[in-house]
Amino acid sequence: MIHLLIILNLFSSITSSPLQKRAYTPLPLGTIAPQGWLLEQLILQANALSGVMATSTFPGANTVNQSLWIGGNGQPKPYGSGVTQWLPYWTNGQIPLIELLVSANVTDRLDSTFDLINVCEDIVQYILAHTNKTNGWIGPYLNEPGDTNGHGLWDPLNMLRTLLNYAQAHPEHESSVVTAVVSHLTHTTELLNGGDPVIDWASTRWPTYVEIAQYVLDNFIEKYGTDSRIMPLGKEKTIQMLVNSSWIFRNQGMDWLSYYNQNGTVKFPEKDVNGWNQNDHGVNNAEGAMRWPGVVHRMDGANDTSGQTDMHQVLKMLDTYQGQVQSLFCADEVFCGRAPHRGTETCAVVEAMASLEYNYAVFGDEESQLMDRIERLAFNAMPAALTSDMWTHVYVQQANSVFAGISTPKKAKNLKEAKDTKEAKDTYWDPSRRHHDLHYLHYDNSKEVTDVPSGEDQTANFYGVSHFPCCITNFPQGWPKFAQHVFMMDNDVTTPILLVSKTCRFRFPKQVFF
Repeated sequence: MIHLLIILNLFSSITSSPLQKRAYTPLPLGTIAPQGWLLEQLILQANALSGVMATSTFPGANTVNQSLWIGGNGQPKPYGSGVTQWLPYWTNGQIPLIELLVSANVTDRLDSTFDLINVCEDIVQYILAHTNKTNGWIGPYLNEPGDTNGHGLWDPLNMLRTLLNYAQAHPEHESSVVTAVVSHLTHTTELLNGGDPVIDWASTRWPTYVEIAQYVLDNFIEKYGTDSRIMPLGKEKTIQMLVNSSWIFRNQGMDWLSYYNQNGTVKFPEKDVNGWNQNDHGVNNAEGAMRWPGVVHRMDGANDTSGQTDMHQVLKMLDTYQGQVQSLFCADEVFCGRAPHRGTETCAVVEAMASLEYNYAVFGDEESQLMDRIERLAFNAMPAALTSDMWTHVYVQQANSVFAGISTPKKAKNLKEAKDTKEAKDTYWDPSRRHHDLHYLHYDNSKEVTDVPSGEDQTANFYGVSHFPCCITNFPQGWPKFAQHVFMMDNDVTTPILLVSKTCRFRFPKQVFF
């Protein structure tokens, strides 16, 4: 039996917002405490891969403990240009995790060698103490001004989420957090007004920025709008700044409306995608497209059903053309149709859960199907992504795969040769590396196989600790964010609403025999 959460104390939300009102408001960290099965899952996570990354030396942990965010020297290749995104991913899940465990009064059950509570506290305080004194930016000031790959505008956003979650449980630090967050959003607006492009990662994930701006509008305008130390622009100009920058992101970012209705230049694919791109990227759709209907509904301020119609369209297209049995979609990097032997990235699982949680809070019981989907993801896709002890994970999970391990498909010496010839005899994929080339020639008994799986399906469907850094740093948000949304406040009443049955029974066997 799952005894999910105990309400420790209620709260009142201060709001003076130009936004359409949400149906529900999640209870803040510090007011809820997990119990029973869910608590055990959170403890298990904290004492395993999620918790060890800040102190470990295994490959991949350096994306957290050597991060530029905390004065480190970054991390070595081949982790790409977005070197500042990994620690914010990790803290986005880790701070809620820690605060839930503190509220549950089980810190004595945490692995003392990880020192996780102090590590997280030190990270937050370091970041607050090292904001840019010239422009107010949070974290490393890379790719700016003139963002060339979307990482400049997007990478810090999960750290803003981290700080806002931290402030929920630590009201004594709230004013410092709000000061830092508003300063960062103000400079972001200055960059946008100065011509900073909304491209690539920032383009497809623009709803993340809007969600954060909405959080500030909902919670802090009335409280701090007249405090010039925290909101130097004043109440009305801060509102205007947040609203205007949200519209810039929306107008310059990916047009998810035309994409999912297939009436624009870029159209939602009805089959597997041949070639990596931002628009068809699975995680971009989980974080951007699946969150877009709710943020736009609140932005437009109209008391109508257009946002719900958009949400229905997104889910309809995903289910119809890319759907998988675990209630998610097929995307081994980019969409891969409905083939059960193709994979779904672990990042997409937790980002889809978070987006659906946000949208359910916006639309309420009229969209109760969203909470049903969240439960199916939590109790199907999440367990498939992790081993039962939470020490290892897969980069991609497959609905129908005969094994989870490394295979060695032959390939040509380089991408051009692979495309121009059928020669694929001399070299193999290095099974210790991850590749983005989705078009190498795959052979079975010297015959080319059709419906070619991606490099991720071939080299990252095994359980390990050192896949590409996105999933190893991002999966920790899954269970904590789920716990945060089990109870929410109905904005029309004063009592919390239980959104997941507290009498559900779940069993995850360590082995399956057949």
